[in-house]
Amino acid sequence: MQKKMMSLALAGALMIPVAANAIEVVGKKLVVYGKIHLSADMSDNDRAAPNGQNDFSLSSNSTRLGFKGAIPIDSGLTGLYQIEQEIRFDEASGTFASRNTYLGLKGGFGRILFGYHDTPFKIVASKWSNFGDSVGDRRKIMGAGATTGNKVNNRAKNMLMYVNRFGDVKLMLQYSPDGKDSASGGIDNNDLDMFSAAAFYKSGPLYIAFGYVNWGDNSLGGATGVKGMRAAVKYSINNIRLGFIYENIDTDTAGSSLNRSAWGINGAIKIGGGKTIKAEYMKANDYDGVASSGADSLSLGLFGKLNKKTTWYAAYTRTNNDTNARYQGADGGHGDEIKTDLGGSPSAFSLGIVFKF
Repeated sequence: MQKKMMSLALAGALMIPVAANAIEVVGKKLVVYGKIHLSADMSDNDRAAPNGQNDFSLSSNSTRLGFKGAIPIDSGLTGLYQIEQEIRFDEASGTFASRNTYLGLKGGFGRILFGYHDTPFKIVASKWSNFGDSVGDRRKIMGAGATTGNKVNNRAKNMLMYVNRFGDVKLMLQYSPDGKDSASGGIDNNDLDMFSAAAFYKSGPLYIAFGYVNWGDNSLGGATGVKGMRAAVKYSINNIRLGFIYENIDTDTAGSSLNRSAWGINGAIKIGGGKTIKAEYMKANDYDGVASSGADSLSLGLFGKLNKKTTWYAAYTRTNNDTNARYQGADGGHGDEIKTDLGGSPSAFSLGIVFKF
């Protein structure tokens, strides 16, 4: 009875269904899928202006709708495609094919994809984090600069990606001749190529991942020659899961606030009744040549299930900036960002619901 009442209350407040299934329109040749992630947030951006006070907001957090399929071809090959886009429920807006969108081929050699896709470097951190697309999302620290915000967690345009599994190891290699492709109507600018790679190991309770990215002469946060390395590990024992991540970012631009290292730890414990307590701590070190330019962030949350497709959560997060840093309270994934001033300590409390089909 309690679960039923909570399900009806949350669904009624956020106006989404509480049960649904992915739709196979033409078998595996056309599948319609999606995720609706909405939250109600009370935040304090700790800014002198324009707010600097508690504010209430409703946010659509990487809500998406996708179409994908697998089409058999002769000689044991399978054609693959996916078209995925973000839909902003709080604004009734969105852009077609704004998320991972590609055409591909699968066979005994693995998979080859062509189109627009997350970098393997980005995927390493997304699989590690406990608070994806919420106010506690890792992108407030991981891949962010002290004064530029989230810049290195990107998708690559014009990309070719090779994906294959070798026993317990999954390998991803991605290349683009023009990673950001800001020109309109021109051929790809090979001076702006990018490369990313990652390896993922999963065996029993142990998960290890390594990722690398080189954005070449593309400009990210005002810096060029941006290179990043990440290593992540997770280990599960009984009802407890623990994780650690480390990243280092270097650029060819002197004084860039992206020139720094960062690390994080997280944990989750199942407490029964379909509920899980999660915690995540991240710390960015000072960037090159600037003292007191680091920050740390702590996120705590209680997560529960209404059914197999629907989860709810209550989460709190706080970012503490040193004098010369302004890492955000929420940055990337969460639809409403929480920006702050140098030395600010933004925080937020969030109630959210996630429905997948």
